[in-house]
Parts: sequence; C-alpha cells; structure tokens
Amino acid sequence: MSKRLLPAVGLACGLIGAAAVLAFSRPPATGSHTVRTQRPALHVVSSFERHDEDSRLRVVSGSLGIDPRRGFVLYQAAARWFDQDAADLEKGRLLSAPPALFAMPGRSGPLRIVDSSRWDWVLEADGGVRAVLSSGEFGEAALSVLGRRLDPTHLPAIEKQGVAVAVRYEPSHRRAVLLVGHRRATAAWRLYGYLSGFSVPAGTNVAALLARPLAGPDGGLYRIDPQRRRLVRTDESSRRAVRRLAHPGCSSWPQPTGGRYAACPWSVAVVRPDGSRRTLLRRKHLAGGWGFLAPSPDGRTLLLERDEFGCGVYPQVAFLPVRGGGLESPVQPSAEEAVESEPLGWLRDGSALIAVQRTGGCEGVPRSGIYRVWPGGTRPMELVVETSGTDATTWGTGS
Repeated sequence: MSKRLLPAVGLACGLIGAAAVLAFSRPPATGSHTVRTQRPALHVVSSFERHDEDSRLRVVSGSLGIDPRRGFVLYQAAARWFDQDAADLEKGRLLSAPPALFAMPGRSGPLRIVDSSRWDWVLEADGGVRAVLSSGEFGEAALSVLGRRLDPTHLPAIEKQGVAVAVRYEPSHRRAVLLVGHRRATAAWRLYGYLSGFSVPAGTNVAALLARPLAGPDGGLYRIDPQRRRLVRTDESSRRAVRRLAHPGCSSWPQPTGGRYAACPWSVAVVRPDGSRRTLLRRKHLAGGWGFLAPSPDGRTLLLERDEFGCGVYPQVAFLPVRGGGLESPVQPSAEEAVESEPLGWLRDGSALIAVQRTGGCEGVPRSGIYRVWPGGTRPMELVVETSGTDATTWGTGS
C-alpha cells in the first residue's frame, strides 16, 4: 500500500505556482520607479534537498506570508521517469512533477524539519505540533498531522466517544496512536494529538476489532478513560491474532446467533444451525476471496472486504443486504481504481469504520484516512481523520 498519516490543507494549483515563484525568485529591477514592497508568499525557516543523476527533490517549510502563524510545507520533485518520451530521455532531461503546497489546518506556528528519511520528513511547530510529509515514487506527496504529543497520565479534556488510530512513520518506523474525539452535538471529529510508542494490538475476531485496548510501550494493555482523562491499565491478556486475512478460496465466518456465513469467490451464503443454507450473492468467479465478513448490529447487512488477486491483493469494502440485493460500495465506483479500502468494524448506531488508502495521484478520489460510512447510500462518507494508518479501535462507541 502507498504510505500516508484533522487533515492538512492542500492549496490550489494557482497559489502553489505563485507561492513558489514569490518565495524563490528575486524581485525585478525597479530602476527609478517606486514599487510598493510586498510581503513574500512564504516565509521559509528550513529546507531539505537531495539530487542525483536521475532525480531531484526539495522540501521547504515555514509559515505563510499572509498568516505567519499558519505553517506550510512545499514539496518539489523531478525525475527522468515522469511521462518522458524517448527524445527527452536521450537529452537527459529531468521533468518536474507538479509542486505540492500544504498548509496546516490550525495556526500552530511555522513548521521546521526535525527529522527525515528517504521518503518521509517529520516537521514540528514551536508549540510541539507535529506533522509528517510522505512522498511516493511518482512524485506525489501527502501531509498528515499528528498533533501534539499526549501524556497518557494527563490527557486533555476529550469527548466520551472517539477513535484511536495506529500509525507508523519514518524514520525508524516509529509507533504512535492518534486520538480523535467525536462531538455528537456537532457531529464533528477533533484530533487531540498522538500517544508516542503506543499501538493497537491484533484482534481476536472481526466482531471485537473496535473494542480492543491500546498496547503500551511497556507491553501492558490500556483503556482510555475520558472521565479521568488518562489511560488505565487493564488485566486483559493479549491473545494471538486471528485478524482478517486474504482468502483466495472459501472461508467460514460464525454468526453471533448460531450458524455461519460461507464465503467463496463465486458466492456468499448463510448456513443455518440445522445445516440448511441460503445464497445471498452469486457472482462471476474471479481470482480473489473475502478477507473480512461481519454482520451489522441489527443483522440486516454484511460488512465485507472483497479481495481481488493479481500482482498483489487489492481490497475493497462492500455492503451486502442479508435479505437480498447486490454489493454496495461506500467508495465511489469511479474512484475504485485509485484507492484501496478495508473494513474495521461496525459501530453501535449501524454505521461502520473503514480505512482508505489512496494509491495514485488522481483528482476526485478520497484522501487516505479513516472514514465513517453507512449502508444503503443514505449518507456520504464522513472523514474521521486523514492518516496513513489502516487499523483502529474505539472508546465509548465500539461495536
């Protein structure tokens, strides 16, 4: 999967071009004329450059000239394999990908590069807010906000319900968990920050994935207590994972009320406790299977992961009505070739959490992140947090 980690704001192409010119070009000679001095579009505080025979890359960070408290990062890349024809290759030209300029969602102050690896740069503002810039092999880039580092013994005032998302970022493949609260009154999601060194342990069954505790750097398991505003260690044991797997053939998924679901590449059926069965879906036999199957709290809908096999595994989330009907995709069909999606589990209100990973630079496709979705197309996808993480648990709102 491609790498990605409240979302950062990607600015319009016109502003990107203008900012790049204003930030890195000298003002024209004025002669004897009086020219009003303009504030530069970008105030640069740190930069990173790397180049070799086949590529050139530059990362610049700081604050916006029109808003000195709003941090930005600018990513520029050029290489020989960006849609070049034979003539360009013979001339040895480096062709540039469109520059990407990102602004922080809040006024956290100028961003400064504090660490880097080949494909990732860690940036930090004076107040401690962190973000990670990640780049891909074709010149695309994404900025993911981690927020402030949280103290597990003194959390900020958090909502009673929320999502904890596991992320890993370079360098050294660091572990962290993002805490994102849900305010029911306004239906808004808020990123509080990250717990350094924490992770989400592998689950024991698909029905309980959103009820898992957090795994601490000390090996202990912890629950989030919003009332006491801290993590509380539990006496739960960490069991061996029985997480969803890509099934190239048939798989069996138990029902909470007895019986099971039999999922094969060409069909999905419910098998009752007495052995009788009813087919819910028939489809053309493709090279693939089902990596996840879980019934909704009311039993009316199945949440599925449809895996297609080729050079790798290509997962897609789907809903299937138990009473009959075809597969429903919460990700728009026009975007399916540019994104991968995985189910995380059902919430008590009948919505579900899914993880989306953007694998290309196409316009109009969902950003990588955790989303809340509803079966039946009754409501549009709701972005919980833009992130590279593809695993999550919840507090106060689990399945």
